[in-house]
Amino acid sequence: MRNKRILYLFCVLLLAVTLVVLSGVLFAVEGVEVNLLTPQLRFDLQARQEMEQALTASLGGTSILALSEKQLKAQLERDYPLAAVEDIERVFPSTILLHVRERYELYCIQHGQGYLHIDSLGKVLAQKPGRTASVIIEGSSSSAAVYENIEVLLPEGRFTGAEAGGFASFGSAAYAELLNQLLLQSGQNEIWLRQLITRVDLSMHGIARISTAAGAQFVLNSYDTDAKAFARALYTVYNLEKNNLHAMRTAVFNITLESGKFNYAY
Repeated sequence: MRNKRILYLFCVLLLAVTLVVLSGVLFAVEGVEVNLLTPQLRFDLQARQEMEQALTASLGGTSILALSEKQLKAQLERDYPLAAVEDIERVFPSTILLHVRERYELYCIQHGQGYLHIDSLGKVLAQKPGRTASVIIEGSSSSAAVYENIEVLLPEGRFTGAEAGGFASFGSAAYAELLNQLLLQSGQNEIWLRQLITRVDLSMHGIARISTAAGAQFVLNSYDTDAKAFARALYTVYNLEKNNLHAMRTAVFNITLESGKFNYAY
């Protein structure tokens, strides 16, 4: 009986080793394909092919069964800052299919001799001499509009820069929260936000001066107490006064919160 048990355990162990070896041979990565989920301009055919070739060389020989999706996603988004991996699909026996969307800059912060271009999640996509970035017009896969990214001004020394592929640190949760709420509370897309706002000046503690494309300014007093409410108030005032903005190019709208309600004057 004991010999049979030993023989049984030996067979199980042998089968397990055989399966591991075969999986490394039969299911070894031979190719990586990239599927773009968004209309692309910067990821042209050549850029996509270069990405596929580089990833195939890096992962070649790795079993797709043992592949770490978390590590692969981190590697891709580090090496290709414009890429955001939505899904990783194993196509047996030996192909990895990556479903990727493009990231687009929304904000920029002056850093060194140029600007760091940052998306709505705080990821640094590139460092460029100026603020301009090409973005795709929604609903079109063949044309783009060029917009100035929203310039963000912070107090001296409060911003920790990052290289492309990393995430920016604004030195205060209040700054990041206001930028995030301006996007979330707009109820519109990022292109619309660029068309409305040109600069967010947070260089004075507790006060945000927001410049609009029409020339008017919105001043949020003590925005760090409730960034969500202030962002909502800004868009409410904008919608109430938007017919007057072009006629009042130098107007400054001061917005304050009192007892959960906002007031504004100009």
